[in-house]
Amino acid sequence: MRRAMCLACVALVSMIVAAQFSAPVSIAQEKDGAKKDVAKKDAGKKAGTFRRRLPNYYGQVGLSTKQKDDIYKIQETYHNQIEVLQKQISDLQAKRDAETKAILSEEQQGKVNELVAAAKARDAERSKKKKKTSK
Repeated sequence: MRRAMCLACVALVSMIVAAQFSAPVSIAQEKDGAKKDVAKKDAGKKAGTFRRRLPNYYGQVGLSTKQKDDIYKIQETYHNQIEVLQKQISDLQAKRDAETKAILSEEQQGKVNELVAAAKARDAERSKKKKKTSK
């Protein structure tokens, strides 16, 4: 009985140690993979192209080729519609911003521009600090 408890403790400690040493590597790999995925997504968005991708977990339920093709067709249809709507939203936001800015006097517009520039400078500085501390 005592020997079994000792063996169980040794096995448990071994698993904990193994998990501790393997986790940082996998987390780092996940972060690198996530950065690559984000870059790919951004590239696809910029080009306005449709990426054939199954929704989460759909690839694990044994879809037939026909089912996959049907899903891709549906996604592409909605993708095109969504792209048109996103363009309309972007145009409306730009129009709203222009109308809002037109209400301000030149002095007020200048002050807003200065505040925006200062905020961007602060954000850039924070980004630099984060990069330095993460290395």
